[in-house]
Amino acid sequence: MKTMQAELSNPKHSEYGVATIPFPIPDEEYDHVLELLEPLEIGDYVERDCQVDRLIGVPPILHRLEQTLVNLDELDFLIQRLDSFDYYEMEQFQALAYAKGVSNVLELINLTFNCQQVTVVGNFADLDAAGKQHYLTIHGGSASVEEYNRVDGRQESLNLLCNQEGKVTPYGVLYENALKMEQFYDGRNFPLYAYKPPVLEVTLSSNAGQELELLLPMPETRLERMLCRAGMDTAHVNLVSYESQLPDELDAAIDFETDDLMLCRNEPTAR
Repeated sequence: MKTMQAELSNPKHSEYGVATIPFPIPDEEYDHVLELLEPLEIGDYVERDCQVDRLIGVPPILHRLEQTLVNLDELDFLIQRLDSFDYYEMEQFQALAYAKGVSNVLELINLTFNCQQVTVVGNFADLDAAGKQHYLTIHGGSASVEEYNRVDGRQESLNLLCNQEGKVTPYGVLYENALKMEQFYDGRNFPLYAYKPPVLEVTLSSNAGQELELLLPMPETRLERMLCRAGMDTAHVNLVSYESQLPDELDAAIDFETDDLMLCRNEPTAR
């Protein structure tokens, strides 16, 4: 995991100073981060009230977020996503963001789920490698060893160059491959995404019929903020279903049907 940093401030009160926050925010530091932001009167669970004064150690394309307003948890989710990318995925993301002129967190989050559809060529000197990478891209990112070895990379590259118009970006030449953009993030509830291997996948419901899927464990404060983002009353939330990665013996010893969510808020332990 690469630690990045953001210097955040209150756009209405620059005299309050700046807080330097690590991203992705480690679970054990989440409450401390909120404590750092509290004197600045920023860090709301849903409002974009944090001004990004400076970003440190981030992918170059993210610098366009500087001097804009972000929500703490949205920025954390975006950087979690990017932290899991390999080198080529990062090229795809940055090239597509540049080509589309994307410069806000909501669109950037959605881009992380769509960018794998595009091809980026950074080295036209090796047409075989570029063609094989393009083949993998348009076939969902994977192929068997035998299938991959059968690919005529040079011919794939020539087909790409002859049939698509590329757009030059600082991250390579972008080919969109009939890109179909989908909205995965609605600005409120984050898409289900495992930055770390989860212990539990739970579906929660409110008395008003709202449902929310979460991967656990997570800090209690973060859980409460996720429920608030979903518009759910933390005092009236029920466990609808769960999938557990716990050993069978421990899973059987825990009553996940309990009405309160204390087991979900912290690392599950046997009673």
